[in-house]
Amino acid sequence: MEQNTYPRILSDREQKEWIEVCPVYIKRVKLTVPSKESGIVLSAVIVPCGGFDVEWVSASAEFFDARHKTLTTVDNITFHLGESEGEHDGEIPEGAVYAYITVKSVKYGGGRVWENSEGAKGTVLPTQGIIWQTDPMYEAIRYVCSGVVEAKYYPDEPLMGAWRCACGQVNLACEGAVCGACGCEKKWLDEHFDEAYLTEAAKELSVQGTFASKKKPRKQKKGISDKTKFILILSAAAVVIAAAVMAPFVGRTVRYSKAEGYLAKGEYDLAIEEFTKLEGFSDSEKRLQEANYQKALEMTGLDEVNMVWSSRMKCFSITQNGVLSFRPDDYTGDWESFVIPDVVDGIVVRELDKNFFMNCKELETVTISDCVEVLGDGTFFNCESLREVNFGKNVRELGARCFINCTGLREITIPDTVEKVGIRCFNSCTELEKVTLGSGITKLPDYLFSDCRALGSVTVKGEITEVGESAFAECGEFDEIVFHGAEEPLADLVVKDGNEALLAANVKYK
Repeated sequence: MEQNTYPRILSDREQKEWIEVCPVYIKRVKLTVPSKESGIVLSAVIVPCGGFDVEWVSASAEFFDARHKTLTTVDNITFHLGESEGEHDGEIPEGAVYAYITVKSVKYGGGRVWENSEGAKGTVLPTQGIIWQTDPMYEAIRYVCSGVVEAKYYPDEPLMGAWRCACGQVNLACEGAVCGACGCEKKWLDEHFDEAYLTEAAKELSVQGTFASKKKPRKQKKGISDKTKFILILSAAAVVIAAAVMAPFVGRTVRYSKAEGYLAKGEYDLAIEEFTKLEGFSDSEKRLQEANYQKALEMTGLDEVNMVWSSRMKCFSITQNGVLSFRPDDYTGDWESFVIPDVVDGIVVRELDKNFFMNCKELETVTISDCVEVLGDGTFFNCESLREVNFGKNVRELGARCFINCTGLREITIPDTVEKVGIRCFNSCTELEKVTLGSGITKLPDYLFSDCRALGSVTVKGEITEVGESAFAECGEFDEIVFHGAEEPLADLVVKDGNEALLAANVKYK
């Protein structure tokens, strides 16, 4: 949820996959919500392999939630290619955040149809190496390619049944193949990117330079005319001006290469520092985002990171210790499915500040990041519509009054990672019927379920040693407590006053 306005982007990921001999390849997959009233829309950038007249692509799409759990797979999605991007706005499950596309069939020129009979998934296309001016063959490549293609890519290792042009386009390999993007012939590229050919071209350039150096200098006339002096002065001034103009560009080019080097070596802080100083030079902003993202992956240990910036989502702010705060009045997004980000402003979210969602009466479903360890005091105070909480893998503490007055909550399971539950955690959750307490909880605090009038059953997975004062007060429907493990009489527990409902309940064991 990196945007708080519509259209809102749920995910925008490069897939860059190609199935052997398929006439198209998947370049990018995106899930968006165009407006507050609309549902989720799936779009994909599908690129023809060469100059094929592709009419439509049939594909299947696998959808995942915010925690990368598979929701469902939808077959027979059709993309009609217009400007290489197609959209699909039907049969997308609620809660989908990510999607993966697999090409099933393609209809292209002359009514031909290619089919993925075995349902194969694509192979990620290899990255092309960029030739910088420091490459010893650069001048020769520029010389032989002049006027035909940009001499800035090494050709890939041969792809299975396809080839990639110097312009970057992937094309199917066939006799007399011509690039569908720039029109360059594969045969020409094979010859002119050949190392032996380039070596000869380099020699030719060298010989031309030698001949030029052996030319006899013209005899200068005695004295220099005023016109010649004027031209020389203008030329010198032009050289000085050109040098002054080019100096910043050269300097930024060097800094860009330096930043790329840091990024390649995983020195992300240095890469971020250098890309920041470039201030929009070339694609430095995009590379800065990549450096921040790679750093976030390393910090969190996750396979994919939900990153946001408070400059874009002003409802968030974070401390250097990773305590995230939230201002509901500044939030304009979807309350039905709220996702806590993994990283905010480059800082890993470790704790939700006290009263984080206080009085967010529209909030229905929340997904907690795997990075979050602590839900602060009163996190969901008065969230009347809250009905589902998807805990992350590392939550270990629920603060005092964490779910107090969550009157829409009917059932909840506290994960085994949680070791501490604060006082009045579920106080006055009047519709709460069933609770499972994870194995890490050993003490039930005071007033834990006080005034939970509909509570009928609590399952305890850990070894409870103490039940606090009035933990089950005013629980008129409570009739069952289930213990995991070996049987232990309830009488052995330290049960403080105000727990008559617990003492009168049926005791079961798993």
